[in-house]
Amino acid sequence: MLCFFSYYFFNVTYSQSFSFLSTHFVFIQTKLSWKPEHEEMIRKNFHSKAAHKLSEMFMEARKTGKKPNWMFDEVWSSLLSKWNSPDFRAKCIQAQKN
Repeated sequence: MLCFFSYYFFNVTYSQSFSFLSTHFVFIQTKLSWKPEHEEMIRKNFHSKAAHKLSEMFMEARKTGKKPNWMFDEVWSSLLSKWNSPDFRAKCIQAQKN
């Protein structure tokens, strides 16, 4: 599941990524239950925590230079290309200054 999410995280639009997360949220709903009035809060919490966790995993992979074992090789190559691009490097330098 995460290898597909990693592809979506970097290669599709925000709305498509949101749709991907929503699909997984629906899967979780088949395994768990909660009161209908809690639906929106649980959905927001799921999306927030999933995005944060994935971001942490990518940051760790970028810092160590080690491909996570759940990631496809072609996704890893794509990420390395993105992370080593001049545009991405410039954004990193700017973010460090802020």
